[in-house]
Amino acid sequence: MQQTRAKLGPFSLIRSLGAGAHGESHLVRKGRQRTDRVLKILRRADEAGPVTEGRRAALQADIAALALEHPHVVRPTECGVLDLPDTDAPAQALYLLGDFVEGVDIHRFSARAAWSTILEVFASTLRALEALHDAGFIHGHLCAANVFVAGQGPRKSARILDAGLAYEVAETRRLGVRTSWAPEVLEGAPPDRRSDLYDLGCLFFECATRSPLFSGDEGELLAAHRHEPPRSPRTVKRSIPVAVEQLLDALLRKDPGDRPPSANAAIRVLNRSASKRFSVESRARGLSTLLRTRFQDREALLAQLPPLGSAVEGAEEPAPSVFLLEGALGDGRTRTLEAVRTRLRGEKAPRWLQPESP
Repeated sequence: MQQTRAKLGPFSLIRSLGAGAHGESHLVRKGRQRTDRVLKILRRADEAGPVTEGRRAALQADIAALALEHPHVVRPTECGVLDLPDTDAPAQALYLLGDFVEGVDIHRFSARAAWSTILEVFASTLRALEALHDAGFIHGHLCAANVFVAGQGPRKSARILDAGLAYEVAETRRLGVRTSWAPEVLEGAPPDRRSDLYDLGCLFFECATRSPLFSGDEGELLAAHRHEPPRSPRTVKRSIPVAVEQLLDALLRKDPGDRPPSANAAIRVLNRSASKRFSVESRARGLSTLLRTRFQDREALLAQLPPLGSAVEGAEEPAPSVFLLEGALGDGRTRTLEAVRTRLRGEKAPRWLQPESP
């Protein structure tokens, strides 16, 4: 029988699944395998020509670090480099390969589902996010396309896609592509577990009310997420349960310190007013870092720096203290520099330039 499917490297393309902030996804089969998989081609506007070894290694490190087996988290199992056809010049792109989830995105699912089932799905999404955070990762780009609903009959539950891509999220943000609407992230702070909860709140609000949290052009949206209080969801749709309204109120606080400190805490907010009692995610590893960093001993690194205190106290005209911190995006440079700043006292604070990655 003649093979009529388009080929891309070792993959036979079945159909396109759509495109997002990090690239485009396709349903494929690899070689002679009979299992459908999802191939995600990672392409950015600033890329041309061959993939750099540094970017490939960073992506492989992210995939290797996400050693998480969880029923509600779909993680990539393979990454590599593909030669791209139909281009004016030879070009390459990184790819991710993962399992195919048979289902629909959470926004489409919630349009007709009963509230009891929607609450189950919301709780399973929070459990998946708790497991991801507990493993030392944030998601950084929670949207309808990255939360699917699967399962038979009333036993529906969420699957979080695109988990563990710390490097890709950082690079996408560097290019100015919006991946988070959390107010503190819009103001320049690095994303953390609480910004994930805000983005999940935006998604839950749209699922519950069938309308976005805010509307307008990008400038209006940026201002609204930073400064405007969110609408009460029950003023948009009266049938929304009180438990959902209280959950959204907690997740959508402007100050991250006012939000639940974890996804498990958000489930407890839901439980306090819901007629059911949803289980929280068990925590086997304790509190995680905000992003998985590739060096583990920040204190040892700080101990190697010159005595910065002399630059802000003591002599009237202290000599400037200068150091250079190098590392790829996702390695923890920003957090290390924040740690340096907290060690200093007085009005002066260290200043630094954020170089673009090669």
